[in-house]
Amino acid sequence: MRRASASSAPGRRGSPALTIWRAWATPVTVYDANDRPGGALAYAIPPYRLPREVVAGEASALYALGIAFRCGVRVGTDLPLRGSA
Repeated sequence: MRRASASSAPGRRGSPALTIWRAWATPVTVYDANDRPGGALAYAIPPYRLPREVVAGEASALYALGIAFRCGVRVGTDLPLRGSA
């Protein structure tokens, strides 16, 4: 059985997990409610503390590993959760 993984805006702590899943050849899709990847890193931290180029570089590195991003998708609203009440 082939498995797939999904993550909702993984941030700094979730990104290493994404790379491990890809190393296991697991397809990974990241869902982000915002219009570009980065979650809180891109939207909550001011650019003078964390330049947007750094966040974009992190996203590019994940793209290069084959991780897919779907932006503008709210998990639980736009994308229903299976088995949720």
